[in-house]
Amino acid sequence: MLDIKYIRENKKEVKKVCELKKRKVDIDLLLSLDEERRIIQSKIDELGAKRNELAGGAKVKPSKEQIEAGKKLKQQLGEKEAALKGVEQQFNQILMAVPNITSSDTPVGKDESENKVLRKVGKPVKFKFEPKDHMELGESLGLIDTEKSAAIAGARFNYLFGDAVLLQFAVLNFVLATLTDEKIIGDIFDRINRNVIKLRPQELRHAKFDGIFITIVEDLTNWMFNYLSPDGKSETFPNIDTRSKKQMKDVEMVAELLIFLEEGVKALNQDYLDKAFSEKDVEWENKSEIEQEFRNTVEHIKEILNLSQNLKLHQTRLRNQADFYSFFGAIAELNRENNLPITKIIGQRIYDFLQVVTNEDERENNETAKEYYKSVRFSFTDIGARRNRIDIMKSIIKG
Repeated sequence: MLDIKYIRENKKEVKKVCELKKRKVDIDLLLSLDEERRIIQSKIDELGAKRNELAGGAKVKPSKEQIEAGKKLKQQLGEKEAALKGVEQQFNQILMAVPNITSSDTPVGKDESENKVLRKVGKPVKFKFEPKDHMELGESLGLIDTEKSAAIAGARFNYLFGDAVLLQFAVLNFVLATLTDEKIIGDIFDRINRNVIKLRPQELRHAKFDGIFITIVEDLTNWMFNYLSPDGKSETFPNIDTRSKKQMKDVEMVAELLIFLEEGVKALNQDYLDKAFSEKDVEWENKSEIEQEFRNTVEHIKEILNLSQNLKLHQTRLRNQADFYSFFGAIAELNRENNLPITKIIGQRIYDFLQVVTNEDERENNETAKEYYKSVRFSFTDIGARRNRIDIMKSIIKG
């Protein structure tokens, strides 16, 4: 069964596989149900938290209002849990019908008659008699009985007798002896650890967490890069190459932007990011507000890009992660301050400033450009440099 995260991220590929395998699976409905169940689960978590808060605060006998509030929360919680059960039942039914992904070199055919033989090893044995399968051999030798087992346990069951029982227990003993051998187990873990060491922190985080925060981060990553893509397909803004995407660096970037919105400018290292993913894995109190502010900020950025299409801002330094972080932070803070009139002049100001930053001769004669360049070039993750870049970008936008 395919992981729903894989289906979210590879919708077109999964649809194509369903088509090739002639499976009628409504992937759009599946993803819609996936979104619905996560929304309901989020509401359940929210109601549960409120209920726990209400119960935890009752150090004395609860008032009539508290009792009524508790009953109302319990009723709402029951309704949401019933709704979730119905959605998950339909979701799981469709998910189970999604076929596995085939390799790119697998030939497409109408049935097994069009299978392609890749290689033959040896020659098929030709018997001078009609060969028997294992069930026929087992029954004829008195090792397998299907009639008695079917009468007791139903079809597709069988009893083993004699040497077949000894063989089965020999296999079980072999497995137990292997899996309780410290040297063998040690060798297995050594091989696993060697492979894990090769993974980058972003990839390990992706494999480890499957809760609220990483789900939202991954969803917003897909949405932002699709929404800001200049041509809607091949070109990405901000620029994240294919290799970096495979290492989940685009997801890490969006996580940093969300942390900025919730906590302000931080000097984020891998340990801090791991802590953020862990703390928000089960419950994220400010999820709705931060997610909405993130979307609003990205939409403002899109407006500025659209108003300045002739300047091609997506091809300037803004495509770099550090510069985009500064741009995003400036837009978010100005919007909070109600000081963000979206006009065409904003794009021109940014473009003119970045041209000076990029040109070494012009930069040397402009203290602001020199300071910005220094902050980006030499202190990418330093909290002071990040704060400085955002403040400079805010001043440029305001003019």
